[in-house]
Amino acid sequence: MPKLLARRVDIARRETAPSYLAHLAVVNGVSGSDLAVDMGFSLKRLINLDEAAVRALSEIGGLDDFAREDMVSWTGHPQGDVRSLFRNEVFVSRAIRSPTVRGCPICLKEDAAATEVANAGAMVMQGHWQLRDVYICVRHGHPLVDLWTFNVPTERFEYSARLREISKSILNGDLDQRRCDPSPYDLWLDARLGDGCDDTWLKDCSLYAAVTFCGLLGCEIARHLYNDSMSAENQKSSCAGLGFEIVKCGPSKISAALHDLAGRADGATDKPNKAFGEMYKQLGRGYLNEPGFEPFRHLLRECILEVWPVAGGEVLLGTVLPSRRLHSVATAASEIGIGIDTMTRLLTAAQVLSASDARPLSRRVFDADHHAEDLIEMSRLVGSPKLRAILGATVSQFNALVDDGVIAPYVSDDTIQARWSPSRIESLLKEISLKAAKHLGSGMGWENLFQARLRSGIALNDLIDAIRANEIDVVRTDREQGIGSFLVRLDQVDRMGIGSQQMRFETDLSLTEMVLAIGLRSTIKFRSFLDAGHSPATRRRHPTNGKEQLYLSAADVAAFHDRFMTIATIVERLGLDRSEVRKRIRARGIARFAPDGAEYGKIYLRRDVQFLGH
Repeated sequence: MPKLLARRVDIARRETAPSYLAHLAVVNGVSGSDLAVDMGFSLKRLINLDEAAVRALSEIGGLDDFAREDMVSWTGHPQGDVRSLFRNEVFVSRAIRSPTVRGCPICLKEDAAATEVANAGAMVMQGHWQLRDVYICVRHGHPLVDLWTFNVPTERFEYSARLREISKSILNGDLDQRRCDPSPYDLWLDARLGDGCDDTWLKDCSLYAAVTFCGLLGCEIARHLYNDSMSAENQKSSCAGLGFEIVKCGPSKISAALHDLAGRADGATDKPNKAFGEMYKQLGRGYLNEPGFEPFRHLLRECILEVWPVAGGEVLLGTVLPSRRLHSVATAASEIGIGIDTMTRLLTAAQVLSASDARPLSRRVFDADHHAEDLIEMSRLVGSPKLRAILGATVSQFNALVDDGVIAPYVSDDTIQARWSPSRIESLLKEISLKAAKHLGSGMGWENLFQARLRSGIALNDLIDAIRANEIDVVRTDREQGIGSFLVRLDQVDRMGIGSQQMRFETDLSLTEMVLAIGLRSTIKFRSFLDAGHSPATRRRHPTNGKEQLYLSAADVAAFHDRFMTIATIVERLGLDRSEVRKRIRARGIARFAPDGAEYGKIYLRRDVQFLGH
């Protein structure tokens, strides 16, 4: 049972346990450590908030349960070896316990003036001064100043002796500094510590993580503003305030600030550590095992993945990436095994990248998943001699197929030798093969596609469309190879020529012409789209064989454009490049037109995509 004291004093606002012990000791004419021993505990035990020591101090001071709990919360209760519970928030102990003790000299002078007790004994050490992220006394607008430094805790927290040693300097104003208005950061932190009040996005975040991240972000933003005339402490305060103005608003503004930092590091070899400096280092290493930092670590990780081509399997800020999100020209070239210069021209010609993008190749990035098929296709591209071999076509036959729009290079850049896709040719040959029967006759009454084109004047794409629509028969002979082995009936070709002239208006488009005009790749899918009735088409019966021929009149084309858009028509309307259009479509989660799961290619409802330019 602690002894009764001759004199007691009320505990002050935000006063810590060692301060209250010193306060009681001075009014009773003894030192803090001596009073602790007299009352049955030690200063060291009180510093560590030993339960028996706190209870004894509360009893000799006459504190009720509420006052005792409040005193403990402002002192900081150790939680293991490296954590402390401070104002119901978990901090690392070094954020609260420093060898250097700080305080507001104006507060201390006011304490001395408000009592008849010896000057030093009346001075109160307030708990929030301990937190390293507190830089100013919001009541007086005075920066916190260093009062003393001791490595041994029992010497550091012997407040009665320490305050007596500097009381003259405090009272004479030797420690006074220029005052300033508290920043929104200072007021927010003071309120959050005082009563937990927080009306910002940070209200649900760890306070330790929040104040630390504000400082880290602010320092990176202001790195180029530092000057030799600003003290380190003022730099920290200024940076914390700068970071807070951004962080308090939440993820979107934080992400924008991170992207601005990433934009500064625009060199060919600049990596995230260059862009984000100490913030990247601390979130990736120093605070990696601190769960309170995860919301901020997630935002930084997302920013990095939206800027740099990080490979799948790499560890980024503590997380193993399941797959690559972005490719750069360099990483794409390495992955598919072609030269960087050719890769650059292929990606530009395919409008995966903008020709006006002046960034280094290592920073010219694109969506790896969205363009995965493009890269596979690019890896298989061949030159025209190899493609003619696959087709089984002569040079003149090859040129005829190109002229009639049956085949087209993967990219139009004729400086690229390997720019033809064999997979498209293989698909075409397979498609016609499925329609063809084996020809066993002498060949009379039949001709190959190129002979039919030359004789009738009907374009190869129209002949192949007629084969697809079962409007003319096709057989395959063993005497030829490749596309030259397919034969069609002369009489059906003749009737097709007469019927086409009778049926078609000058403004009508064939399926192939329409598909090319709107930038699609598959005539078969577009035919299914029209057959399903999603957009009108003109069907007229052939005057000779009675079969329906499919065209799109000017009205049909207009009806399609009124309701639907494709990547090509969006690019034409908005004046953006294809990669930017695709990026905006992904960002807004716009789905292709695919009722009941039908696959018609990259066709979108106009109402879904018409505002992509905003």
